[in-house]
Amino acid sequence: MSESHTEVRTTDSQAAEPALKREFTYASTVALAFGFISPIVALYTIFGLVLASGGAAFWWGLLIALGFQLAVALVFAELVSVWPLAGGVYQWTRALLGNGPGWFAGWFYTWTLVSGLGAVSFGGGSYLNALIGVDKPTTLQSALAGLSIMLVATLANTVGRKAMKVLIAGSIVAELVGSVMIGTYLLIWQHNNDFSVLFSSQGASHGHSYLLGGAFAAVMALVGFSFFGFESAGSIAEEVRSARRVAPRALILSLVLVGAVVAYSGLALILAVPDLKAVVAGQSADPVVDTLTHALGDGVAKPLFALFLVGFLAAAVAVQAGASRVVFGLARDNAIPASKTLGRLSRRDGLPINAIVLTGVLVGLLYLLSGSNIYVTLIGFVTGGFFVTFLFPSIAALMTRLTRRWHPGSFSLGSWGLPINIVIVVWLVVAGVNVSWPRQPGTAWYVNWAVPLGVLVVTVAGALVYRARRSQMNVHERLDMRQAAAVTDD
Repeated sequence: MSESHTEVRTTDSQAAEPALKREFTYASTVALAFGFISPIVALYTIFGLVLASGGAAFWWGLLIALGFQLAVALVFAELVSVWPLAGGVYQWTRALLGNGPGWFAGWFYTWTLVSGLGAVSFGGGSYLNALIGVDKPTTLQSALAGLSIMLVATLANTVGRKAMKVLIAGSIVAELVGSVMIGTYLLIWQHNNDFSVLFSSQGASHGHSYLLGGAFAAVMALVGFSFFGFESAGSIAEEVRSARRVAPRALILSLVLVGAVVAYSGLALILAVPDLKAVVAGQSADPVVDTLTHALGDGVAKPLFALFLVGFLAAAVAVQAGASRVVFGLARDNAIPASKTLGRLSRRDGLPINAIVLTGVLVGLLYLLSGSNIYVTLIGFVTGGFFVTFLFPSIAALMTRLTRRWHPGSFSLGSWGLPINIVIVVWLVVAGVNVSWPRQPGTAWYVNWAVPLGVLVVTVAGALVYRARRSQMNVHERLDMRQAAAVTDD
């Protein structure tokens, strides 16, 4: 570990040990964040849901969500250029607002990532079932397939960073083939719908105004899922070489690349769906699988599903890596139960093995507790959880700007910082309320209110844990932004 890195850790009131190894370059950091978001996962996970909620016109919602999330990424890039520490949003919020808000940011982020890990694993399980010939899997079969994905991801994360990099590299290939090349093929040779369908709900709005009748709100409650994960470049920043310069650029570039691929492949899929009205009417269990099988034939589609499986697996690995670093960051500060165990690193690779295993176990418990509505419930909570989590550092940054304590690091928005910061706080609040809004009257009450109930449970549980741990936390109440920004890690 370099002398300058030791200085950063001392300044930030972190113990000199344990320390994560700096083994990620600019390219590998972008690749990890890209794999975390994963265009395949980002789009294919929600495609059937958003098509049923808003018809083909949902595509415009992707662009709107991408624009707002890019604004969030710009502010986060400023923050990571000052504090490139394991845990990302936890560290930034704690540094600006103190232990309490920072701890809750880390707590919400942990559970959001664990839920996201469950959603990604469950989604990947559908392609695993398709590959092994299970056409209409039961809830148990879907859960077992998802747990299989989770197990492989956990093994990959504990073996070492090289295994992780290999999987991420494989996911890049899967994305290029599964999203870009297949998207191009669909646009040229399987163009079944005219571009005019992008301005129609195909009956999803039920005769009401698209904007005022609820279809648009339902779409926006789902499309945000496609553009989370860019912050992972900040969560692993402590393992990135020259992190203050590299992590901000990696964070922004990964989101831009994913956004472009999602918009492109989303357009291709929409125009290739054989019967949009049938999908909106709920007559297709998985419109992605059905569309690709119709366009390519079963003989070509199945090998393609194997590529999708690689993409989902790599995303699970990346999400788990991010989740384990947040757990490790909290444990290193003695901020959670079993901190001594969870803050321990492996001798050979310097990996938080115990934290990695814990995230896998928690996903298994979520599967047991969620029941038959696990997928929709997880998607909803993950999206709502990210909006709540992102609010912590966004509000912290805004308060710091308004009180004239803002001192930028190597990446700065300059005079644009304040208006952009205000916009993202409003966006996160409105989007969070929209995601939490109950809009499924035909389902059980606990499913309809799953997001606000989940937030309530996490908040109450967090308050109890924080009360028990706050006197034992070994960090200062607030870090000085000017002092931190002046330190380099080159």
